[in-house]
Amino acid sequence: MENAYAFAGHRNNNFWPLSDYGNITLNELKEKPFSWFVDQAKKKRDRPKSIMARFRESFPEVARLEPQNGLNVNLCLAIVLIELLRHVIVHDGGVVPDKSKFMKTVLEKANLFNNGNPADKYTSFISSYFGNEKFENTVSILEVRVRSEIPFDVHVNLFDILSGYLMAYAHLIFELLEENLHKNLIQRKMQDANAD
Repeated sequence: MENAYAFAGHRNNNFWPLSDYGNITLNELKEKPFSWFVDQAKKKRDRPKSIMARFRESFPEVARLEPQNGLNVNLCLAIVLIELLRHVIVHDGGVVPDKSKFMKTVLEKANLFNNGNPADKYTSFISSYFGNEKFENTVSILEVRVRSEIPFDVHVNLFDILSGYLMAYAHLIFELLEENLHKNLIQRKMQDANAD
């Protein structure tokens, strides 16, 4: 997300809000390499949420496809869940003291808490990445058996599924950035042609 955001700001200086550039003049900005934009993106407050919000504002397609897409998953919820699962895994050994509180935090950050009445599909989605019974507060993103009622031993890797959501979101942003870059190049060529 940071690199995509850096690319957007590097290619189109009007993409970022002015506060993201820091204390710099327009002339200095034109001379900055891509790596400077990456550093600035990493300093952005409340990322990745603030970066995702900017992409939503700039590309209405993101706002349309986050909740409804071919994956049948709310990508904003998936990204927030991945962010907070990573935090729990790294800092708390993969165990949340209070799963209800964790779920509330995830849903609030994804703007899906709905005044304490989140949709069952969202709470089920979050719960599916935790164990059962005595492990209900433990993150479980390993392989799980699919449809235990059939005699075939078929498993799915939950980590791969989460990684797939990240890739899907990254691909969506890539496609929109590429489309936007192409439009900007055509506009510049037309402006140059009109200037001649």
